[in-house]
Amino acid sequence: MRRNRSSLKFQGRSHSIQGIVSLVIGLATWLFFLIMFIVSTKAKGTSNVTMGFFGLLDAALSLVGIRFAMRAFKEKDVFYTEAFIGLALSGGHFIFMLII
Repeated sequence: MRRNRSSLKFQGRSHSIQGIVSLVIGLATWLFFLIMFIVSTKAKGTSNVTMGFFGLLDAALSLVGIRFAMRAFKEKDVFYTEAFIGLALSGGHFIFMLII
């Protein structure tokens, strides 16, 4: 007799707190970048030093997100989905910030 796929549950595994934090930081860095982009566009590209500081802070925050994701991958018996998405968002954001 075949089991229904929805009836399977991986017991003993939970969601990694550090992976969730990495995901939230990854989303926050992209949202923060979008806000900085909108503010800079409304200023017609003549932003001051504080916008540059916020850009560096945003890049540093993406490094923190990468660190949380890497720590989440070292945990045992947890789901790695959030850590993977957080690593992709934070890593992609950091590479994007290096390019621009």
